[in-house]
Amino acid sequence: MKRSHGLLRGALVTIAFLASAGARAEIKIDGLLTEPEWERAQVFTDFRVTQPYTLGQPRHPTEARLLGTPQGIVVGFRCTHPPGTPRELAQTPRDADNNGDRVNVYIDFNADAQVAYNVTIALAGSLQDATLTNENQYSTDWDSDVEYAITQTDQEWYVELLLPWTTAGMKNADAPKRTIGIAFDRVIGATQERSALAGVSFTRPRYVSEFPKVEIDQYPGSLLHFFPYASVANDMVDDDRPMPPCAGARRRYAGTHPFSPHQANRQQEFISAIATVVPAIPGLKSVLKRPRSVGAAECHIGGSSRWRRIHSVNSAGSTPTKKTPRHPQIGITIRLTSAARP
Repeated sequence: MKRSHGLLRGALVTIAFLASAGARAEIKIDGLLTEPEWERAQVFTDFRVTQPYTLGQPRHPTEARLLGTPQGIVVGFRCTHPPGTPRELAQTPRDADNNGDRVNVYIDFNADAQVAYNVTIALAGSLQDATLTNENQYSTDWDSDVEYAITQTDQEWYVELLLPWTTAGMKNADAPKRTIGIAFDRVIGATQERSALAGVSFTRPRYVSEFPKVEIDQYPGSLLHFFPYASVANDMVDDDRPMPPCAGARRRYAGTHPFSPHQANRQQEFISAIATVVPAIPGLKSVLKRPRSVGAAECHIGGSSRWRRIHSVNSAGSTPTKKTPRHPQIGITIRLTSAARP
């Protein structure tokens, strides 16, 4: 009897574990919204026309779904779009305005109306992401790590997207639940009709603070940054030439020390190599300033880097003693980071 009770208890634990694992199964971002996990999602269908601002029923219904998962916040759209309405498949570069069929997601992670994050996905596949501050002030100076997919049928089209938990800094990030402000809207490209959840519109003075508040499951997130580092040094002093005679009690070498006649060529080759390599780094813009003299150059790398200066000696002066490394030296330090901009 005890043996049978032990087997039954083990079976129940196994069933509970499998049920828990199933409840936390990953959602595949494929634009299909077919995983059982979507059955737990919150569903939003109260879309009203906000362009023009009539707050009436939209021409075609839209359904949005929202779910907190270990992967991040997942959102799904089901957009009714019968053949009688043309589908505008305008393709644009990232962060460029798109006038085609599209959907928008707006999330205020802290639900305090300080900043909201917007992701726009066009039916053609184009992406725009931005932040909103001061209720409705847009800035595209933010790039999300969003993953998304789009599918179409004769009567509908679908968008599925995932925003990782590391998308933005959040208060109380270790709590099991999170209250967020959320807004969705959809634009029909052929008519430019926009319909939004609960009729909230960015054309009104109060926008982010009017987002509906919802509670979702929250999971811990982690982020790993790589900081590549490179350093190059070059002795600009010609070691083959004799040093000037020393003078003074401090036994420092006075006067000037001649540069190597090949130093100018080597420095120019080094600068040319920088100009060739830096623009090849994705996502960065570089501006190289040619030196005013053989011994000075500046290189500015856009993005998250800083000004770095190549130092040299342009005039006569004292040099270190023999017991210390000879100077001057030329060097450059480059630091790159892939951290997302706020």
